[in-house]
Amino acid sequence: MAKIMSRMMKRDERGMALMLALFALLLLSGIGLCMVLASNTETRIDSNYGGSLRSYYSAHSGLEEMRDRISYLSTTTPGGLADKLPTDIAGNPGGVLYVVNPDAGEIVDPTDPISPYFDVQLCHDYNSGVTVRDSRCTAVPTGTWMLTSQNAAPAGAVPLGYKWVRINLKTNRIAAPYYVDQKGDPTTLDTRVCWDGKTEQLSPGGATPACDANGMQPVYMLTSLALAQGTRNLLRAEVVGTSIRPPGAITMEVGSSTSATPITATFNVAGAPNATLIPSTSIDGRPHDVNGGASTACSPVAPLASNTSQGTASLQSGLNALRKAIVDAANSSCDQYGNPVSTCTAALAWVRGTGALPKFTTVSASPTPTPVPLPTPAPSPTPFSSSNSGSDNSGHGHDDHNPTPTPTPISTPTPTPTPMPTPVPTGDCSTASQSCYTNLDLSSPMLNSTPLFVGNPGNSSDPAVYQSQSPNIVINENQAVLDYIAARKLSNTNYYEFASTSLNPAQTYGSRSQPVVLVITDNSLKLLSTTLTGFGILQVPNDFEISSTLQWTGIVMVRSSSPLGQFVVNSGATGYINGALMLQAGSQFALTNNNTGSGGTTPATFTISYSCEAIDAAMGNRPLKVVSHTETTY
Repeated sequence: MAKIMSRMMKRDERGMALMLALFALLLLSGIGLCMVLASNTETRIDSNYGGSLRSYYSAHSGLEEMRDRISYLSTTTPGGLADKLPTDIAGNPGGVLYVVNPDAGEIVDPTDPISPYFDVQLCHDYNSGVTVRDSRCTAVPTGTWMLTSQNAAPAGAVPLGYKWVRINLKTNRIAAPYYVDQKGDPTTLDTRVCWDGKTEQLSPGGATPACDANGMQPVYMLTSLALAQGTRNLLRAEVVGTSIRPPGAITMEVGSSTSATPITATFNVAGAPNATLIPSTSIDGRPHDVNGGASTACSPVAPLASNTSQGTASLQSGLNALRKAIVDAANSSCDQYGNPVSTCTAALAWVRGTGALPKFTTVSASPTPTPVPLPTPAPSPTPFSSSNSGSDNSGHGHDDHNPTPTPTPISTPTPTPTPMPTPVPTGDCSTASQSCYTNLDLSSPMLNSTPLFVGNPGNSSDPAVYQSQSPNIVINENQAVLDYIAARKLSNTNYYEFASTSLNPAQTYGSRSQPVVLVITDNSLKLLSTTLTGFGILQVPNDFEISSTLQWTGIVMVRSSSPLGQFVVNSGATGYINGALMLQAGSQFALTNNNTGSGGTTPATFTISYSCEAIDAAMGNRPLKVVSHTETTY
């Protein structure tokens, strides 16, 4: 019986091994399948990650290429873009530039909505009506809103993988939600954003809203698209130039509006004979290239600029003193037929005019204002109003034909005031038949074949003078130059320090490709009978006087550490400064033309012209600085 039972139990266990084997096989198959799936997922993750990295760095390569190419002109460097950039905001005519990079036989059109390379971000950079942030754009502006597209730089051994880069000016709208004005005022959304060398601020706008016409650098938005292995990357960077854009061919920094050592400006010599009364020195704010020829690389600036109302008043006073001297000489020397009463030159005859009465009058319609004492330190004198204020920068004209008498200022008995120079009246003294001498156009070629003061009209009451909207704009630009000088000194790259007596008149210091930083170490530089020629940055402490020949391309900076600081163009001076002249607090500026030679007069021939190309070259033509960088996914 036991044997029978044992046999039956063995029969019941038959097939268990098969079942266990099948179960083990199923388990192993499941594990293998999971491993295969996991392996494929990892492969796809790796592929996507690799594609994302490739598209990211390809897009980044586009940004870096544009940073470099924007630093150069197409006329001097193949592929340069500095003279092809947008000059208006996106949405306006010519407000966008695309640089495309198609593969062989490929068409890259960022304006085609059905193209895989369509620009799905552009609508957020102009007033398109799209209000949902980070939504995909479906249309582009109408009209001639974009410039002719440029091609990518020729590929090297490994071509760059981006498809296009868009370049447009930054506006307050683009800064949202971190508006430059901190509030996003709807009236400022399409105002340009500028860089003063240290911070971003909105352009003052007006008739010339360009940043570089207002003493600042424009801020550009670079947007780069790249695709790789099914991934898409859109990178953005805002970039600014590393050099400066002074607001004038000559820019004067006054430490403050209550400085005890104000900058004074003199543009003529009292008692100069008629033949030398009109300066032959030209101050030209129109853009020039490094050779002194005309250029379109940047906006024109004013001939003269200051960072405070006090500096502006000083410049205006100096210009009006020159105007008055010319008009007085013309009215006393010429008759209505151009015949000389005494020494009447062609220029003075033009100023006198052909009417029975002279064209201009110097008879003030209101009393000459009493000099305003400037106390040091506070308290200051009781404020008063004046119709003849030389620091009014509210317009370009002289339209007040009904000025009111200036009340006598109430001075404070203590402390002892430091007297200010007596200002030349700047109110409009026009009559029904004569124009006020302050309206004499100093840029007219009738005064001099080479215009005396020419450039972009200033924003003050004198068209030759511009006042920056903030004192710090000029201060920050001066500091940017000083920082660059310090960096060059640290690297000891084309950096020289010389006493004025050690300069070699036969040597040319620097070149366009190798600009120098030349620092004068003693207290003054007086070119009395020697010549100085160079390219780069020339820094002079306190006193710089030119009586012979200066030929300098780049930046000339006069740093004043005392009230004796000055920049003087004396009689006999010849040559030029092509770039910018920057005068720091305490420096005075004077043009003198009372040079007498054998048999007559020999007026000076000297030009101070604005050149952003020369300024950039003097500061190394470095790639643009990246202010911020973002990555966007659509």
